[in-house]
Amino acid sequence: MEKPDLGAPDLRIHYVRVTNNLDVPFTDRWDGIPVSIPPGKADNLRLDMAAHFFGYGYGIDPEVMFRHICKRQGWNTPKHLETDKSGKTLARRLFDKIAIVPVIYKMVEVEPDTDEPIPADPQIEELPPLPKRKAGAA
Repeated sequence: MEKPDLGAPDLRIHYVRVTNNLDVPFTDRWDGIPVSIPPGKADNLRLDMAAHFFGYGYGIDPEVMFRHICKRQGWNTPKHLETDKSGKTLARRLFDKIAIVPVIYKMVEVEPDTDEPIPADPQIEELPPLPKRKAGAA
């Protein structure tokens, strides 16, 4: 089975940076291993992990990711779906505190400087000779 390419076709995206602005650690499991991002901290996650945790994929609508994470984190309970004075649900306020941005690398060709001398192998200092063993010593 071929894995789908979760990054942009014309960019080198291998990670997403997830910043947890919640008051509690963001926790989930990947392949049976617990993953935690402490409050106020950021971590780079592989694309397949981000797809699993957040429904992330390049060009995916944030509303799709919102519904995905609500189901994974249990933010789809009646308590999380009640609107407050601002008109937002608790689930929406929690989702808005998690920043998910792609980490993009730009790869460019580098021309070698052919005029620069090639460094020679470093000279290895000679080690002092080992002490001679006495006859009959074990």
